[in-house]
Amino acid sequence: MLFKVSTEITFCLEQAEQARQNAERATSAERREEYLTIERRWRLLARNHETVTRRTNLVAEASQNIEATKAMAASPAELQPPCPTCGNPMWLARLSKFDDTHDLRTFKCQVCERVESVVAEFKR
Repeated sequence: MLFKVSTEITFCLEQAEQARQNAERATSAERREEYLTIERRWRLLARNHETVTRRTNLVAEASQNIEATKAMAASPAELQPPCPTCGNPMWLARLSKFDDTHDLRTFKCQVCERVESVVAEFKR
């Protein structure tokens, strides 16, 4: 998944680069190690921002998928309509394609064995 690099990540990477350049110009080994430690910390912070961004995007995408699934879910009456003869719930016995936007749902009553078919639009 591609995502736009945030200003926080960009800032951290710029600071890391500056610390690396300072390490290259350092006159003592101790000072160079300090700058390299600073560089590593800035890069770690950039990775942390990236992780948070990815997780935030993942949660938002999951939330959208949950809402879309809820919108597509059929009501209980559509899944088990009452039998016109005895009033008991009918069970879906067969599901087949009717056309490009509809399917044919065949229900059967488990009590009186009545069979009913309905054409229903796909829920997207």
